[in-house]
Amino acid sequence: MTKDFDDVVSFMAAHRHIVVHNNKLSMTNGTLLFYYRHLSFISENRSYMVRDAHTNRVISSLDERFVVNNIEDGAVFITKGLPWKVLSVEEDMILVEASDRFEAAVPDWSGADIPVFRPVAEKVFKFFEEGNLGKVKLADDVLRMKLDEFIGQQNRSVRLRSDSIMIEISGDHTAIYCALGTLANEALSRLLVYMLTARYGKSVVVKSTPYMIFFEFDEKVDFGSLIASIKPGKVEELLENAVKGSDLFRYEFVTVAKFFGVIDREASVSKSVAKRIIRMLEDTPVYRETMRELMHNYFDIGTLSEFLESIKGRRIIQTETDSLSVFATTLLEATYNAKELVLPITPSSVVLDSFIDSILEKSTTMLCTYCGFKFTRKLSQIKDLEKIECPSCMSPMVARYTDVRDGLIKKRIAGKRLSQNERGGLRELLNEASMFESYGGRAAVALSVYGIGLKSAGRILMMLKHDYRDLFIDLIDGQRQFIRTKKYWSA
Repeated sequence: MTKDFDDVVSFMAAHRHIVVHNNKLSMTNGTLLFYYRHLSFISENRSYMVRDAHTNRVISSLDERFVVNNIEDGAVFITKGLPWKVLSVEEDMILVEASDRFEAAVPDWSGADIPVFRPVAEKVFKFFEEGNLGKVKLADDVLRMKLDEFIGQQNRSVRLRSDSIMIEISGDHTAIYCALGTLANEALSRLLVYMLTARYGKSVVVKSTPYMIFFEFDEKVDFGSLIASIKPGKVEELLENAVKGSDLFRYEFVTVAKFFGVIDREASVSKSVAKRIIRMLEDTPVYRETMRELMHNYFDIGTLSEFLESIKGRRIIQTETDSLSVFATTLLEATYNAKELVLPITPSSVVLDSFIDSILEKSTTMLCTYCGFKFTRKLSQIKDLEKIECPSCMSPMVARYTDVRDGLIKKRIAGKRLSQNERGGLRELLNEASMFESYGGRAAVALSVYGIGLKSAGRILMMLKHDYRDLFIDLIDGQRQFIRTKKYWSA
């Protein structure tokens, strides 16, 4: 028996899935249950709903694997053809707002593509080496002409070679062209990010394609020397170090741990809990199987090592340009849907219009703090009113209605003694009524926005924006700040 087999047997016995006695294996009461629950090796993924924080509209859903690998506060991704910035990740919901960045955007189909292997990538590069499509047959002569023109245009800036690495630098953007295919380029990109973060202590934006690795980094980097420093025989060891602390490793680890029965298959495991479990099980079959799965399924270590050995740090050509070449921009557009981006929120944006409509179609119920009368109005009807008066007594001292507030006013009108907590609630109610008296319909609108409380509403309303649309832009900013920070309030 191999050591791996012995380790797995010992691990399963320690978790009481089997019994080992006198070098014999036998079942426990839970062995059959464990067996039948783990017959399928297809992992069960959850889905996360993506909701626009400003319109409260559900945009799409994302697979758990994509969320684990790509989504965190501030991340930008593409779904439904548009880029979105993550404001907050909650239990089963991702709150987002529109973004205008495509370089950092990850498409929601990322990871689901069929890999392009090295021979295919090399064939594409051969077209650039030869300067045209050669003997490739196309039904459309116009298409052939356009592709030949495209190849010529690329070759006038950076001529691609399948046996070399071509590096194009334009400001903070770097395109590294290597015809290694999807999995080998993914491995190389992970290694380079690992080396850059270790050297500079900064995060790096990187996108890997079968033909090019794209970097956005604000430090001047000699990528040629960096690649040349990677020893072919050390690729797997370096890659293991690069991925072991990643979200990708954590996701795969949880999946493998569920197959081993360490974690219940229905359990939802947070990042902090997963990290603790990984530390506890670092030198176990679960950890080793996770790393084996990653190395085998996500990367092509053999192809990358072989290529690095063949170039021996010599066939690496680096050039600086005013702008990225046509092949780089076309790859980015095709891969990250750069043609379908929205602009930042401005007073004329469609996103802003949608947000305004969603707020103004609401109704709000108000309470008169003087006589206790309750009444309801649509925000679209009262938004322009300088004062909102009670229909019963004409007092402008009104505020939003709740059952608790209703009870407070009735108690005060009846002359009953208020507790300390009730006096605090009454002060808050009267402060809000003062805001309604000062700002009228604008106060009602501001306080109807999710995440806008009395203090933030007061700060926004004091800016006295003349254009109503500018007020809504400030409300969006206030809501965004609330969503970003609310998760830390209980910490």
